[in-house]
Amino acid sequence: MKIKTVHLKGFKRFTELLIRDIPETVRLVVLVGPNGSGKSCIFDAFNLYLSLSKGGPLFDGPYHLKSDIDPPSNVKNWFDLIKNVKIQFHDFSPPDIQNWQKQTDIHKKAFYIRSSYRHEADFSIRSIERKGSVLNDDGRPHFLISPDNRVSDNYQRIVARAVEEIYGTSKPLEEIRERPIKYIGESLRRVFGDIELIGPGNPFEEGTFHFKKGASKDWRYKNLSGGEKAAFDLLLDFFLKIEKFDNTVFCIDEPELHLHTQTQARLLEELVSNLPQACQLWIATHSIGTMRKAKELSEANPGDVVFLDFDQRDFDQTVEMKPAVTNRAFWKRISAVALGDLADLVAPKEIVCCEGAPTRSGEFDAKCFRKIFEVEFPDVDFVSLGGASEVEKNTLLISSVLGTVLSGVKLSNVVDRDDRGQAEVDELKKKGMRVLSLRHLENYLYADEILEKLCNVKSQETKISEVLGASAAALASSIKRENPKDDYKSMSGELYNALKKILGLTQCGNDSEAFCIETLVPLVTPETEIYKKLKADIFSLSMSQPADILHSL
Repeated sequence: MKIKTVHLKGFKRFTELLIRDIPETVRLVVLVGPNGSGKSCIFDAFNLYLSLSKGGPLFDGPYHLKSDIDPPSNVKNWFDLIKNVKIQFHDFSPPDIQNWQKQTDIHKKAFYIRSSYRHEADFSIRSIERKGSVLNDDGRPHFLISPDNRVSDNYQRIVARAVEEIYGTSKPLEEIRERPIKYIGESLRRVFGDIELIGPGNPFEEGTFHFKKGASKDWRYKNLSGGEKAAFDLLLDFFLKIEKFDNTVFCIDEPELHLHTQTQARLLEELVSNLPQACQLWIATHSIGTMRKAKELSEANPGDVVFLDFDQRDFDQTVEMKPAVTNRAFWKRISAVALGDLADLVAPKEIVCCEGAPTRSGEFDAKCFRKIFEVEFPDVDFVSLGGASEVEKNTLLISSVLGTVLSGVKLSNVVDRDDRGQAEVDELKKKGMRVLSLRHLENYLYADEILEKLCNVKSQETKISEVLGASAAALASSIKRENPKDDYKSMSGELYNALKKILGLTQCGNDSEAFCIETLVPLVTPETEIYKKLKADIFSLSMSQPADILHSL
């Protein structure tokens, strides 16, 4: 079942809405837009349309009509309203609304709808009851604001079907036990990785689903997290229903509920990859994880995915909507919808550009600064840009980029002292740049105070003199190699090896840079004089004299 057009008049949010030109090849339709933009209203229209074949409609004027005070002149009841809900399929002729009670199974399976109110925290079954035809979909939500609890119902279906097959077929018992949980369990592992579905347990002894999670071999459904229950609910229901709903438009309102972004993406991938070929999946979302995965699926299989953009639409007017052109402007706009104020929340308030070329440890200086100041300055991030000249030159470029992508982020920079005289330092500060008071970052990390603290935290206070002596010896050796007398960077490798030997250190970092990041940086804490000195070097200008880096450069 593949939808081609949707035409609604006087329905919920819409004065008149025409969605058209959905290609027959499309397997996934993604409705995107902020809360209250009308996405769920589309599913309500499908749900009302589905009432043709589900034993009668539920009509609620204040809910279904654009206005219950002044409804469209031609809409007095459900029968009038259904005439204004017109859906055209690529491969299916709409039912005759005059004979809706005579519809066949193909009409019953036209849609399968899940509302966003999916939450069944716990259930316990003590008896088995035979369920009606799955195509009757007795538990479906009558409105998109209705509770949609399917887990316990699906449990009953699994158990009842197993009993029927045990006594009504010659299938092996093991096959009967494993068949209903095999694909669901495999899919659940792909989504979460650490959860294994064991089975339905004993339905006569507080029957519920049992799982294996970590060391627990009998983890019950009620103990799953909210996100695990949400994903299990959708996967369980999906795999049990696609056997009969094999020519269907599946609709899920906000499939990402209770899930973090990576799990949202994996869940969507599972649903799409297992969707029967004749089916179509419609989802309504404003989740960045779901939309990102939909984008990946669209790029991997052109023609399989379309996006319907509900953002910034005036539905008090006639609106014609076609699949969105997925260019950069579109992605930027829907990303803003997905993130909203979160973009400002997760974006740092200040970015400090520092020295440090990419190495085996990555951007060394930036990593060290982040770890040192992450507690006191959580809204500041650091980025290594290379040498001092590159820091100065590239800061302007980065500032321009940030102005386009993230507004309101302050940009500043800091460079090593190196061999700069005081006049050079003063000149850089006039430009709004900050300069470390010591030659390199290593001068702070290998300072005597930090080395003494290292001995203390390793409970080797008696080795302090030996460690400080090794530091002096490594520096003297560096000076003999004609390095400056304060070049701690040049002596760091020799001192790293000496410290490991003297203190018997293991798992402290495989080289001197990793040693700094993993072992020394955690020792640079606010009560130390080195921390205070480094803090003053980096933040004193930005805190007291904010510099406009664009103008100063």
